[in-house]
Amino acid sequence: MVSIPIMKALHQVDLNLWVVLGQLLETNHVSEAARRLGRTQSAVSHSLAALRAVFGDPLFVRVGPRLEPTPRAKALAPLVKEALRQVEASLAPQADFDPKALTRTFRVFLSDYVQVVLLPKLLTRLAKSAPRVTLDVTFRADAMDEVLRDVREGRVDLSVGPPVAGLSGVVTQPLFTDTNVCVVRAGHPFVKHPTAKAWATLRHVVASPRGALRDFVDEALEERGLTRTVVARVPHFTAALSLVAQSDCVTLVPARLARAWATNTDVVVVKPPLALPGFSMAWFASEVLRADPANAWLRRELKAVADAER
Repeated sequence: MVSIPIMKALHQVDLNLWVVLGQLLETNHVSEAARRLGRTQSAVSHSLAALRAVFGDPLFVRVGPRLEPTPRAKALAPLVKEALRQVEASLAPQADFDPKALTRTFRVFLSDYVQVVLLPKLLTRLAKSAPRVTLDVTFRADAMDEVLRDVREGRVDLSVGPPVAGLSGVVTQPLFTDTNVCVVRAGHPFVKHPTAKAWATLRHVVASPRGALRDFVDEALEERGLTRTVVARVPHFTAALSLVAQSDCVTLVPARLARAWATNTDVVVVKPPLALPGFSMAWFASEVLRADPANAWLRRELKAVADAER
């Protein structure tokens, strides 16, 4: 912890005085220091007077045509040189960002839906553009407040989910929109007779990441005087798809996920027999990381993959 006397001393010293002191320590000459700095001898002399007041030491005494540093000035020399070096380094332009040279692990929050839809193609892109990048993927639907806090505070580099308005300290951008579709096993009778009544009589597997007991499907069915039987409620869409592939049950999942899943398994996608609302997805990142070149690059890569899916 910086002591109060030192803090007061820091307020008395501006960077210009350190620059002057650095040149005086190199040249031991007021006029030469002034020439190097592009200032007048009078300006450098005034700076030296200010430095003497700050340090309570003459710092330099005249010996013939030269200034001889005092022991205090000699002790300061390596400290001043290093301080100026660090200031110069901090002000240097940032090197051009090169993802191929990046070695970094990004913590990313993705549901199993987004993992199936976007992650394979994102990894394919990263294998070419950033082969030493690792994605640490996590998902906790039951702790969204904690996740958003981790995003805001920069502990999660990137998150994907439904848009949320008014998030302080978080930047966001829409990624894509999607609809919901029914999925049953291949050869299921519902494929030939996809009516609302037939759908209601089926055994439903509900994918509910947040554990909701009712959703928009129940409301849509009730508007027609129908109810459904839910035989299983699971936290992941992929679990629901796996269950219906091996049974006579039906599930409702995002269309993008269903298309990706249907190419590899014996399931069939059926348009819902009722009008159901669609939804949208967006990425979220901390305002703190908005200007971070690596984070901005990852956001662009994710957006490119999402755009290609349209």
